[in-house]
Amino acid sequence: MTSFTRIRFGALAATAAIVAGGFFAAAPANAAQTGTITVSPEYFDYTAGDWGDGFSVSGTGFTAGTTVTIDLVGPSGSLETYEVPTPATDPDGAFSAVFLPTVAFPAPGDTVSLTATSTDGDTSNTVAIAQWIAPSGIETNVTTLTTAELTVENAIQILACGYAPGSDVTAEAVYDGSTYSAGSYTAALNGCVAFSLWLAGGTAVPGDFTVTVSGTDSDGNAVVHTKTVTVTGEATTTGGGTPTVGNAATSTASTQATRLPVVSG
Repeated sequence: MTSFTRIRFGALAATAAIVAGGFFAAAPANAAQTGTITVSPEYFDYTAGDWGDGFSVSGTGFTAGTTVTIDLVGPSGSLETYEVPTPATDPDGAFSAVFLPTVAFPAPGDTVSLTATSTDGDTSNTVAIAQWIAPSGIETNVTTLTTAELTVENAIQILACGYAPGSDVTAEAVYDGSTYSAGSYTAALNGCVAFSLWLAGGTAVPGDFTVTVSGTDSDGNAVVHTKTVTVTGEATTTGGGTPTVGNAATSTASTQATRLPVVSG
């Protein structure tokens, strides 16, 4: 089972990435030497809509004692510059800083990069921030629930990842011997869909409630995830009429993505 360690209800560490194109700042003609910067995080979830905790930037190879400026660059050029409060220091012209941008977050799918220069004309490499794609897997907020709980709207919350961003993903539920359509969803930029299910009509009985989520990855390969929730308790009728599984999409936007809570019944 994939361990989801980064999803605020929606998403997780990255393997596949859409890498930003080369955004290079022009090097001053009198560049004294070339510095090197490293940036964390290297991936960013553009479904989140905010900068999270910003970027941790460290550098070496700058002229000692000079002031370093970090430039955040987007598709249309420079978005914001940040002056590092502490000058680069001896013996290797090193610095470290946390840069939390204040400019508006880019539109979904836009890419950004960071570069640095110093007051002595030093320039750095450009670090492109890649799209954060969640690893393939599925989680639910519960592993077991009662028949009464199953009839409550949004009872079972599902997060499934590993699909091509923007692709169509379908879900179905098998319960009490019948198969139900559980909705169609569009994978977010991080490759995830999030939705909830519940028994909207009919009689809830003890047994297995199995959810299957199907789609394709960015290479066109089939991606199918299945998760079973155990239903316990006495038969409970809700809504009347033909048994019906309700479904609703929920937000997959997240940059701090934590594991979905697992509640045992």
